[in-house]
Amino acid sequence: MKKTKTILSVLLTAVILLTMFTAVPFSAGAVGDFTANYDVSTASDLTAAVSAINAADSGTYSITLKANISCAGGFSLTKNSITIFGENHSINFTSGVKSIQAWSGSTINLGADRLCQ
Repeated sequence: MKKTKTILSVLLTAVILLTMFTAVPFSAGAVGDFTANYDVSTASDLTAAVSAINAADSGTYSITLKANISCAGGFSLTKNSITIFGENHSINFTSGVKSIQAWSGSTINLGADRLCQ
């Protein structure tokens, strides 16, 4: 009976470890997995990045905040997929529409501090 418990323990541990390691590649994605990366420090940079992403035919993009950004209004992603890496910075909407919207056919992911590098 003790031998059976030991074998089951080892098998369960192996299954848990395999599950953990196979899940890692499906997290936010490494920097190299993106069609393009945009580093933004100002509201203008952010607007330009979102406009470029919306204008692209397809792809998966990243936006990395390099400073705290204050925007007069929110923005919409009309297609494609973006991951926003905050890197300890924030986006503050000061007036108007105070949101980030994802339209049908688009995805917005909030990434951690480049944990996947």
